[in-house]
Amino acid sequence: MKNTIDRRTLLAAAGLTLSAAAFAGVVMGSALGLIPAAHAAGRPLTVSPKRIAALDYAVLDMFTVWGETGRLVAAADPAPLGYLKAPEGIPLTGGLKTAPVAELQAAKPDLIVITGRLQRSEAELKAIAPVVLITPDQAGGALESYAENMRLAAGWVGKQREADAEIRCIEARVKAVREKAAGATVAVLMVNEGRVGMLPPGGRCSLISREFGFTNVVAPRTGAAPKKGGPKPDAAAIKAGNEKTLTDLKALNPKYVFILNKDRAVGRPEVGDHRALLGAEGWDSLEAVREGRAFGLTDAAWYLGEGGPTGMDLMVKDVERALGI
Repeated sequence: MKNTIDRRTLLAAAGLTLSAAAFAGVVMGSALGLIPAAHAAGRPLTVSPKRIAALDYAVLDMFTVWGETGRLVAAADPAPLGYLKAPEGIPLTGGLKTAPVAELQAAKPDLIVITGRLQRSEAELKAIAPVVLITPDQAGGALESYAENMRLAAGWVGKQREADAEIRCIEARVKAVREKAAGATVAVLMVNEGRVGMLPPGGRCSLISREFGFTNVVAPRTGAAPKKGGPKPDAAAIKAGNEKTLTDLKALNPKYVFILNKDRAVGRPEVGDHRALLGAEGWDSLEAVREGRAFGLTDAAWYLGEGGPTGMDLMVKDVERALGI
């Protein structure tokens, strides 16, 4: 359900006071809008929650940078990221798809922050405490949603000045990247369980095409995105798909290539890296590779940590490095 109320109006109103009367209970504040939903207990989200369960890496990142981890009573385990430390003395709830209800009930949060990966658990979680969804908006503008989500979270802990300073810094760096990229063509590859595919401009890693000023050689997706959870392709289909990816790369000849390895991001055993999967000879023959313009991304930041200040810093650095900034 899409919200019909303008999110900027909502965020500005009453100093980010989100009440049960205004939003009928739990409020999900996301880049897609603030979406009202029924809250089983009918409890309000207070102006300054003191006991927060951060089941989202972006908010855990924000609170770490702002020195506000003392408000956390539970958090997702940041070990897969490699660049955030787990807060001491609080239960870790597992990965971004894990929400142990009993542990969360025992922690007695007055706010639970989730990522989109936990939307399926919303009904259970909102019976414990108000739930807020923080997620990047890949299609509508990941940089804009980064700023909105930062300001939303900053309002809970009185860190608006710090958030604004971080946002201005990132925006200035992105502007410099955009000017240097100047529309240069790019292919963004994702490695996933033996498959190497090219990402369209409006999905994951959309920052590269939308905000960083590159021109993605893949046409925008016009239909629905592939559904998750379907049957996995067999070895022959994977081989044929990788061969097609290499053929397309040769034909489209992007000036830059960026590689996101999902297997590494989630800590899954690798079938092989992009060079091995596409074939060393074919990969090495690509102009972008020969000219030194093919770059691996910081996998965990791009796949798991997007939206946090440390994650965003690493993501911008990846592209600055590629452009020699």
